[in-house]
Amino acid sequence: MIKKLLIGASALALATGVANAQAVFGKKDGPTVNSEIASAPNPSGSSNYSDVQQKASDNQATVDQTGGARNSSRITQGNNAATSGNNRADVDQDGPGGNNVKIVQKSAPENPGNLSFRSDLTPSADLGGKNQRAIVTQRNTLNSGSATTRNDAVIYQGNDQAGGLRNYANVDQNGFGNDAGIQQGALATGYGSEEDGRMKATISQTGSYNTAETAQGEIDTSTTVQVGSNNEAYVSQDPVLSNQPGIDAYGRVSSVSQIGASNGAYVSQTGLEAQSQVDQTGLANTASVLQSGDKQGSVAATSVITQGLVGFNDTDVRQTANANSIVNQQGQANEADVRQNGSQADSNIQQNGSRHDAFVTQDAVKASSKVTQTGGSILFGGNDATVTQRAGANNVASEVIQSGIGNSATVDQSGEGDTASSTPESFIQQIGTSNVATLKQAATADLALSDINQDGARNRAEVYQEAKAKSDIDQIGNDNKAYVNQYAGAANASSKVYQSGLRNRANVNQSAASEISEVSQLQNDNIAEVTQGSAGAGSYSKVSQDGNSNKSYVTQNALSVDSYITQAGNGNISTVSQTANANSYSTISQAGFNNVATVSQ
Repeated sequence: MIKKLLIGASALALATGVANAQAVFGKKDGPTVNSEIASAPNPSGSSNYSDVQQKASDNQATVDQTGGARNSSRITQGNNAATSGNNRADVDQDGPGGNNVKIVQKSAPENPGNLSFRSDLTPSADLGGKNQRAIVTQRNTLNSGSATTRNDAVIYQGNDQAGGLRNYANVDQNGFGNDAGIQQGALATGYGSEEDGRMKATISQTGSYNTAETAQGEIDTSTTVQVGSNNEAYVSQDPVLSNQPGIDAYGRVSSVSQIGASNGAYVSQTGLEAQSQVDQTGLANTASVLQSGDKQGSVAATSVITQGLVGFNDTDVRQTANANSIVNQQGQANEADVRQNGSQADSNIQQNGSRHDAFVTQDAVKASSKVTQTGGSILFGGNDATVTQRAGANNVASEVIQSGIGNSATVDQSGEGDTASSTPESFIQQIGTSNVATLKQAATADLALSDINQDGARNRAEVYQEAKAKSDIDQIGNDNKAYVNQYAGAANASSKVYQSGLRNRANVNQSAASEISEVSQLQNDNIAEVTQGSAGAGSYSKVSQDGNSNKSYVTQNALSVDSYITQAGNGNISTVSQTANANSYSTISQAGFNNVATVSQ
């Protein structure tokens, strides 16, 4: 699976300087739209060509080019005066040989003393570059998609240190091979004194081999819609004030919708309250979201990714602000990788289809993770989940539910939990085929719990906790095994294992405080070993077996020891050793066949 994470300089050259410098928009591996349009006053082969230049403010330019073999239009509005703004540019192109548009709407650099933006965005009185609008419509349904017959559109609004306010840009392209780039503000190197906000950029592309790229500053909205095959969308909403971090980096919103096969969406956002939504419908989709910025109270970055209905889906989410992530994948081969580092990290992954992989890593306070995977196959694939929550995982929670074929789940948590609970502190449920579940809690497990249920086929479950323990494993059918260790003074330890049919086995080790353990196995090749220890504290153990090759061994380690073993039919054996008195007690009851029992106190 592809792992593309950052938009980076190769896709969006954000630190390119003034708005009419060459930025990298359009096809990331080919010539830029900007350089193609700017290369000559009248690009080679153009039937229709216009070059409009309007200074100052309140300008309007309308260009209509229809039917030319190759249409080209360039519009420059505004200047570096503080009053520059309220400019309008509309371009409509329709031709079979490729259409090109470049629109630049300038504004004045800002006074660094004007940096006062908050979430309500009260603008400075002299803010330049306000209320600019650029609309481009291109239709080219007959072209071949070659480099010279594509639709290309670039819109720049703003200037170095003067992004502007309430600017609107819209590109609508229809054809085989469309490139669109919109840059609003987001221009100053370091962004030390830039003001911009409430920008809106919309790119709509219908056809195949589409590339859409948007770069914006703060409190901005980007919408990209692509219909066709082989679409790529890049959104960068990144700048943070270098001299006053977090002051104006609020409320960035990005929405990418792609319908077709082989789609890629790459979103990078910084600041507070960033919101990203990616919807991909079709075959072979890749989505990458990076959200970072200040970590303030309950203010959270949100990422929602939906991929489906068939095919191969790949998702990467990286969040370092307070973060929420939702991934929903429907398809034949899904992979989701979510990594969160910040307070209140929350991850929810839903996968439905044949092959699943999900990895979640949270290094956060108040981390929460939920993974649901269902039936698999395409030749026996499906399910896998790895959740790691750490760095004092605080109010840890985790839930993994899997359904069919190659199940496996591994959770690794560290510390604390509860905060008036609503259970998990891990819970794994698996249903059919090659089940395995491994859980580790520690550092030093604080209010640990754990619950693993498995259902059928190659079951196995291992739990390791280190205190304030509890653990509960149910297994039902096939090659059951279960191992539980609770240690480090096992505090209020407990453990229940219940197994049902076929190759049962259970192993429990606890080490003191209020140790309890109950194992019940029913039929087939039962064995249960329980060792309590480090001098036994509130020991108790009960093993009940039912039928077939029963065996039980319990070793306790004194103090309040108890032990009851009941076995019923077939190869019974029981051995209990309670190790030197305290309040010893042991009962063994056996029923039929090869009984043996030994107690030593």
